[in-house]
Amino acid sequence: MTVPRFDIATLVDPSFATDWYPVQGLPPALKQRLNGQELRFSLEDFACEIPHYQQRLCRDLARAEVPYAPAHGHTHASRIVWAGKEALELLQQLIGTRLPLGFVQRCMWGLARHDWKHPGAAYVELALPQHQPVLPGGLSGHPNDYTVEYLTSVWQDEENERECPEDIAGRGLETYLTWASTTRPPNDFSRRLGVDNINPQGFIGCLMAAVDVKPTRELTYTLQFELDLLCVEATTIGVPTSREEYLAGRQAFLSYIVKRFDALDEAARQVARSAGVSSDFSLTSLLGWRDDLAVLKRQLHQLLQGDSEAWAIFNSLMILRGATPI
Repeated sequence: MTVPRFDIATLVDPSFATDWYPVQGLPPALKQRLNGQELRFSLEDFACEIPHYQQRLCRDLARAEVPYAPAHGHTHASRIVWAGKEALELLQQLIGTRLPLGFVQRCMWGLARHDWKHPGAAYVELALPQHQPVLPGGLSGHPNDYTVEYLTSVWQDEENERECPEDIAGRGLETYLTWASTTRPPNDFSRRLGVDNINPQGFIGCLMAAVDVKPTRELTYTLQFELDLLCVEATTIGVPTSREEYLAGRQAFLSYIVKRFDALDEAARQVARSAGVSSDFSLTSLLGWRDDLAVLKRQLHQLLQGDSEAWAIFNSLMILRGATPI
């Protein structure tokens, strides 16, 4: 196949390997496999399809389901894969070229696995004792010294070392995707762990950060997802105790989603400019994601106005999750 001629740095931020987790570095198995060499990418590295790709993707989507992490289970992983597939397909149409199938498959596989072994908490130290992760091999200290995303990348790469040890570029790409999901608004936990600097620039990293928070226009699903996060899993926010508290947090998160969509649009335009084609487009608008967000904002306005049906749905979901209605 003909490999597209544009700068791969517009797809994968080359600084991630050294800048995002400067203390911990790349997963131990990958670091050992590199043997002191710098991690580098080229699209030629992804010319071949992933062996048994469909079976592996199916396996990993199925094992994403964890009872104590319902917001990070199969439904979330599947929605992310499908959104990522649509975005990558549209980008290729806009730039008038096809990315290597192996690259696209690695991206989809990485999206599916980015929450693997999730402890049901935004940060390890918030996890219930019975769900605290065991430190993977090659790491020292305490699990609380690491982000959930970093531990996931190590578990992923341990499996990659067994299943596809020579696929250095693929392993690095999956690490990049998983680390990009560390992106979130700064807080005391992220500052202590030193990950406030993670702000993806390459398209694939921006895609991960965007699809991880991409909303749906269906109110019930949105509320189910949010209340799984707030009432079942452990976050820095906690269970809402008033309507005003919930709505304020929702408005702040919608602003964050816009920021992630803006970053993805700019990353897509950078790819287009590198490919020498028009960059006069908004990828997220063409995908309909901005329309979905607008619908969600209107639904939030209904909640603000005290809509009886919307609040009845909200509080029934609170009850089903063992929380007190507000």
